[in-house]
Amino acid sequence: MSESFLDESLYRLDDLMQHIFRNLYRKIRQHVTVEITESQFALCKLVKRRGRMTVSELADALGVSLSAVTVTADRLCRAGLLERQRDQNDRRVVWLALTAHGDRVVSEMLEVWYRTVKSYFACLPAGDVEKLVSICERLVEIARADDEAGAEQERVQVEGEEG
Repeated sequence: MSESFLDESLYRLDDLMQHIFRNLYRKIRQHVTVEITESQFALCKLVKRRGRMTVSELADALGVSLSAVTVTADRLCRAGLLERQRDQNDRRVVWLALTAHGDRVVSEMLEVWYRTVKSYFACLPAGDVEKLVSICERLVEIARADDEAGAEQERVQVEGEEG
């Protein structure tokens, strides 16, 4: 596969994914009365799926800085969607959890998201949907292998510096 083909394909895919996600988020905003940005939704969605999380865990999972999570969490707390909870066993640990209101808002947003994506997929042949899912699974495998290789390389560097 030529590099120019890969470059063109990646540009096209980037444009397509941006269009799809902009459209999805527009539909969500039409059905949900709470003002919430895409990055705030991503953070809340993660907390909903995994349960309470620390700022560090969220930053790791979202691939963003601690300060970005802190700023986003502050806004979500002020909006009444998220709350900070001190750990009972270690008061230094602060958990971020959805409030009851936040849980309802995120559930509503996810329902619109799933319903919309399902309607899009329903317009495609089943074989195309299976191919898309299979390709995405393969890309995740490649990304995980890359992450593991990077972590191994970092471990070797640290051991080399210590030795």
